[in-house]
Parts: sequence; structure tokens; C-alpha cells
Amino acid sequence: MNLSTGRLRALWRWLIKPSPRLQQADRQRQSQLLAGLLIIIGPAGLAVALFGLSNPAARALIGEPDLLLALGLGLLAPVLYVLNRLGYVQTAARLLICVSALGLYVAAVPESSPLMDSSLLRLVIPLLTGALFLSLSEQIGLAGIILLAVLAYPLLVPRVTLPAILSGPFVFLLATSVLIALHMTRVRTAEAAPAVVSHQVNMSEPMRDESDARNILHLLQSVLAHVPIIVWSADRNGVVTLAEGLALRRLGVEPHELIGQSLFEIVPPELDFGIDVQRALLGEAHTAFHQYRGVSYQTHFHPIYDAAGAVDGLVMVTVDISERTHAEQHQLDLAVERERINLLQRFMGDVSHDFKTPLTSIKLSLYLLGKVQVEADRQRHLNVIARQTERLEKFINDLFNMSRLDQAITGEFEVGPVNVNALLRDVLMAHEPLIAEQSHQARFEPDPSLPEIFGDRFQLERVFTNLLVNAINYTPDGGHITLRTKYRNPDVIIEVQDDGPGIPPEEHERIFMRFYRGDQARGSDTGGLGVGLSIARKIVEAHGGRIELDSAPGAGSTFRVILPMLRT
Repeated sequence: MNLSTGRLRALWRWLIKPSPRLQQADRQRQSQLLAGLLIIIGPAGLAVALFGLSNPAARALIGEPDLLLALGLGLLAPVLYVLNRLGYVQTAARLLICVSALGLYVAAVPESSPLMDSSLLRLVIPLLTGALFLSLSEQIGLAGIILLAVLAYPLLVPRVTLPAILSGPFVFLLATSVLIALHMTRVRTAEAAPAVVSHQVNMSEPMRDESDARNILHLLQSVLAHVPIIVWSADRNGVVTLAEGLALRRLGVEPHELIGQSLFEIVPPELDFGIDVQRALLGEAHTAFHQYRGVSYQTHFHPIYDAAGAVDGLVMVTVDISERTHAEQHQLDLAVERERINLLQRFMGDVSHDFKTPLTSIKLSLYLLGKVQVEADRQRHLNVIARQTERLEKFINDLFNMSRLDQAITGEFEVGPVNVNALLRDVLMAHEPLIAEQSHQARFEPDPSLPEIFGDRFQLERVFTNLLVNAINYTPDGGHITLRTKYRNPDVIIEVQDDGPGIPPEEHERIFMRFYRGDQARGSDTGGLGVGLSIARKIVEAHGGRIELDSAPGAGSTFRVILPMLRT
């Protein structure tokens, strides 16, 4: 076992052995690290790509763009490995970083909005890789190109808005770039001191590092001074180690006041900020939204790991998204206002004809009353005016009832035990004159075992009256109408059946919409606005029930009301 382990170690050392052309210790370490990465990336990329492309389920899970990216990196890795072994470590590293950044960005383009954040956030991988192999100026250039590409993402994916990019992946990648640059600056500054003593190092390199440090510090100061964000970090105990940003100063807090303080103590407990901190310290990267003093904030929490892979702290980027929230609320208000206007226009179009017809009849009858002298003619016109006035009154009552039910004023219902069989007998008896007028045959088939229900008897009477009157009006003279009750535990079922012309299937749902009148209704004068069934459905639903319809052209209609029984 020890012999096998020794051989594997020797093979690994040979595989990552740097080129003899590399004399500097830094370049040798970079070459070993790059070789190790390429040895892992090559076989892993090819394995994932081949498995995914040959397996439809895996292809659907991983996504074709990611599989093509894995295949490309798997094929490129051997070429870069050879370049690295020949001593061209910087060339190989730059190619790997550029190809991976471009591939990750292209793979993110087909994604829809819900996956956009996770796809673009993967661009942090080339940023972290660049920190291992690139100079500070090259790293800044790489970060700038990636950030510009992220800003251009909405041009490629129109469904993704610029505010969503700015408050999501852009802020995270910007903060990560700044932190990486700061770390590289500190490392280069620390390495500059021994370089001054050593005569083997070119003195121009520390000078360039010092210039780069000033540039990145100026960039950091500009971002934190003008962008409403807070960049802060904490150790594994939640103690703040870094806090800076314009949004912090807007709260009247200076950064030095937070350094050394516990996040669990300085943030108000009602924000649940401590829970998000604990999640990050447990290794979960996530995003949370909070509101404090009327300002909306979005915070990205990301754990920091030590060399052993254990969580050593966390970094947070808090963004003031008040302007974005206000803009979204403004868009919502506009959409609501547009919907109100559309509803008003539809209402006016639906009811104008129903109001205009009786008003025209009343106006004409009033005119003729002034012209006729015969008492019988005068009485006939007075009867027309009376009927049309009642029709207008019914319209207004229907609108009023619909408005009340829209507001869900169920507290006005007078609920109690209701005997449905007795209620239906009363409804049928009240309409016997209308049934006889149209020569219909109506019968009632009650279920003697029907239990009582709990509801408002008056409102339920309106439901069954509406269904019965519809059956009377839309059934040809001499038709058959049946009222039927059934008990199917735990429901009470009431059916109103007729042998009228029937209703096409495509109209089954629409007839319950307010102001909708089907072809049969439009071809007859039923004296209604087309809100009766809509009111009936709302009343039934307020009682915890539902209305069903069985109907087809030429086969009549059966309206079925299903209500819960009274539980004692």
C-alpha cells in the first residue's frame, strides 16, 4: 500500500513538474498549480460532456450550453498543459482564463431571468483564477471586461432588466474584484520590502505595483463613495473586520464604529439579519432583502473558507435598492391604473346598450303619451314605462349586488341552518305563474335524506332563483325543467336541469363572467345585464361551495350547485 502511494506521489510530482526554462520560484509555483488544474479540468470536462451529451436526462439537467463549455475546456486542457510544460505558463494561464470567461458568459446568455443570477455569478471563477496567475494590472483589466460584459447582458437577454443586473451579479462581481485587487495589492506590497533588499529583483516591478495599488485604491474609493452599497466582512464569530460604503454613511454610521463589533449586536433583531449571518457561517451563500428606516436593502451573503476548507468568516455586499423598489412600485401602480381604465371601458361598453334600450322605450312612450287621447293607448304606454323602469331597477340592483360581493362583505350574510329541500319548494312555488305562462312542465325530485347546510337562506334563494329563471327563459315553450337534490357525504348537491338549446363547451366558463351573454341570451330579451350567474357563483363560493355545468348544444343544460353540509 505504501509502495503504491509512493508511486502515485512520484507520478503526480512528475506530471506537475515545471519547465527547466522557469528560473523564478513564483513562476515555478504557478506552473505547478496550473498543471494540477489542467490535469483535473481536462478529464473531468470530457467525462461530464460525454456523459451529458449521450444521456438525455443529464443533458436536460445540466443544460446544453454548459455541456459544450465542459467539452471545450476538456479538449483545450491538453493543449494548455503542453504549453505549460514547455515553459509558457503565462500564455497558458491567460488562454485558460479568457476561454473560461468567454464560455461562461456565452453559456449564460440562453438562460431566463430566474437562472440569470446563478449563471452570471459563475464569472467569479475566472476572476479567482486570474488572481493566481495574472499581474495586478491584468487582473484589473480582466475585471473591467467582465463587468462591462455583465452590464451588456440585458442587450442579449431582453427579459433581464438593467436594475436587476446592477443589484444582483454586477454588485457581487464588482465587490469580489475589489476585494481580490486589495488582496493582491497587500501581497505585492508585502513582497516589495524584501525585493528592495534583494539585488536579484528588478526594482521597476515594485514601482509598477505601487502605481497599480494607487489606481485600485482610487477605484475602490470612488465606488464606495458614489455607489449606494456597503461592503463588509466578518470573522467566524460574526465580528466585523471590514465595513465601508456610501449606504453606511447615509445611515449616520462611521466604519470605524463597526470594526470589532458583533453583527448579532449592531443590527436590529427585527431585521432577522442574524439568521442570514448564521446561514452564511454554515456555508450557505444566499441573498436576503431587508427594510430599515423606510429604505429597502438587498444583501448578498457569501462564506469565506480557509486553506483546510472550513468556513473562516463571511463577506457581505449590501445594496440600497430603494430606487429600484420605487420604480417597480411605480410600474405596478401604472399597471393597476391601466387595468382600472380597461375595466371601466369594458363596463361602459357592456352596460351602455342595456341601459340605452329601456331609456329609449321610456322616452318614446313619454312622447306618445302627449299625442294620444284614447285612455287605452295611454294605459298601454304607461305599462311600457313601468316595465322598463322595473328593468332599469333590476340592472342597478344587479350592479350593486356585484359590487358588494366583489368587496367580499360576507359579514353581512345572516347565516344559519338551511333546509335546502324546503328552500327549493318555495322557489319553485314562487315561479309557478311564470312556468305556466310559458307552458313548461316543472318537477322537484328531493332527496329525503338531505342534511341541512349552514348559510344565508336569502342569498341562497337568489342563487336558485337565478338558475330557475334562466331555465324558464331559455327553454322553448312547453319544455321540461327539473329541480333535484342529492346527498353525497360530505356534500349537498342541487341540480337545475332543462331541455333547452344547450351551451357550447367553449362558453361554459365564460357564462360565469360578469356582463357576458351567450348567443342565446343576446338573441332574446331576458331583461338582465348578464351578471346573474356571476353573482350566483360568488354567493356559492362565499358559502364554501362551487357551481358546475353539464351542457352541450341541443342536449339541454344542468347547473349543479355543490355545498358543504352542516356539521354538528
